[in-house]
Amino acid sequence: APSQLLAHYRAGTNAATSANYPGLVTGAGAVEYLRLDDPGLPATNNGTWGAEWTGSYVGAGSTLGDPLVAIGTVGPRPDAFLGFLTNNTAVAMTNGWVTSPQLVLGNHVTAVCWINRQTISTTGDLSWPAWLGGGGLHLNNGNEANPDAELRYHWNGGKWDWSSGLFVPAEVWVFVALVVEPDQATIYMSDGTTLQSANNPGTHDPMIVTSPPGFGGNQPGRSDRNYIGQLDEVAVYDRALTPTEIDALFASAFKAGPVPPSTLVLTRVNNEYFLNWTSGVLQQSSALTGNFTDVNNATSPYKMVPSDAQNFFGLRAQ
Repeated sequence: APSQLLAHYRAGTNAATSANYPGLVTGAGAVEYLRLDDPGLPATNNGTWGAEWTGSYVGAGSTLGDPLVAIGTVGPRPDAFLGFLTNNTAVAMTNGWVTSPQLVLGNHVTAVCWINRQTISTTGDLSWPAWLGGGGLHLNNGNEANPDAELRYHWNGGKWDWSSGLFVPAEVWVFVALVVEPDQATIYMSDGTTLQSANNPGTHDPMIVTSPPGFGGNQPGRSDRNYIGQLDEVAVYDRALTPTEIDALFASAFKAGPVPPSTLVLTRVNNEYFLNWTSGVLQQSSALTGNFTDVNNATSPYKMVPSDAQNFFGLRAQ
């Protein structure tokens, strides 16, 4: 009977987001994931290690608009990066960094982030987009004497002299990653919508962590090696992501995620009942907590057929 019809919008049950990239980062199991989109302090950790590794901003004031660490600047966004939210924000820094409690890492490690360096990206001889406490990913040069900035890494006191041949352009968002394994290290850098890589074979012992991390700087004893530019979506894994995983992560930045479902509305017209919605796929179940399945070829408005059975309807992301 019509009185038994119930249109039920299951808000949150089929949660979806138009941001594809962040979902893939968390799905791959990042232990520390600082999205750097917080409206204030601190920098929330969205990784599996939880709130204990929530970050803090280091710099004079470290508030929105502060020239040393500016929170709320424009990050990678559509249309160029469809995998991010339309209001995605990043951090800009000139002499500060984001830190957290000391990391616990071995020699299966991955660090990824997005950087938008200034033409002069350090006041010293290099800068640290990702100092991990005993090494990490850095930009060699990028100073007034040599504005070219080569993507390199450091590990347990060594690997300084290895050249990746990957030079980070200025004033553009670039995806960068470091993957360390016991017998090799691989650096990745985006070039437009393609991904380049360089591999350094050789022994890599477990990282000897001597300090808290610093995303933007914080190498002990080298206050001049701070990064100048924007930084976003910092993630650290306590495992080595495979090349396929890195490729998928990078590719997700250019693909829009599922379209979130709209509200489902039940209307009555001349004693007939219709379900109306603007986005999503209509689903049906005989029980509120039951298994919802797609209603074949259902389009809005969807005409209801009166029945003695009670039915529940909802929308899933499209």
